Amino acid sequence: MLSKIAIRGITACVLLLTLAATNALAHHSFAPHFDATKKLNISGTVKEYEARNPHSYLHVNAVDENGRTREYVCESHGVTQLSRIGITPQLLKAGTKLRVTGSLSRHSPYMCFFEGRPYRERQRSRRFSADAATGKAAAAQGHLRNVAACSDHKPKHQRSTTHDAIADTGRREGSRGL
Repeated sequence: MLSKIAIRGITACVLLLTLAATNALAHHSFAPHFDATKKLNISGTVKEYEARNPHSYLHVNAVDENGRTREYVCESHGVTQLSRIGITPQLLKAGTKLRVTGSLSRHSPYMCFFEGRPYRERQRSRRFSADAATGKAAAAQGHLRNVAACSDHKPKHQRSTTHDAIADTGRREGSRGL
C-alpha cells in the first residue's frame, strides 16, 4: 500500500501535468485573439523586429485614424519558420517602410499577426503577400503587403529573455529543414 506522502506526490505531479497541458493547448488558439473577417491595414516604418521563438514581433510606427503616430505590434510565427520562407531580421530592419494588411485583433486596434512570403523590388521597398486560405504566395502591387492578424503582445519585460540573440536561422546550402 502506498504511503500518504507518495499519494500526495503523485497527485501533485498529475495536477501539474494537467495544468501544463492546458497551457500548451491554449497557446495555439487563434479565434479568441483574432477576427479573420475584419481586415486591418498598416502603412508605416519598422521600429523594431524581435526575431524569436515561438513567436516573432514586428513593431511598426504608423499614423492612426486620428492622425497620431502609434506603435502597432504585429505578432507572427517563430524566427525559424519565418526564416524558412525568407523573412529574416535583415529584411525587416529598423527604418524599412512597409504595408501590412490582415485581420484585426479582438483585444486591440494596434496589434497584428502577420504571415507571408517576402518579395524584393528594385527599389528599397519590400512587399509581402500570401493567400490565407491556401497559403500560396502571390505578388502584391508596388508596396509591402502581407496577410496579417492581430494579437495581444506582452511588453519585453514580461517575456522570457532566453532568446536574446537575433540571428538569421535560414537554411544553409546543403542543410535540411525540420
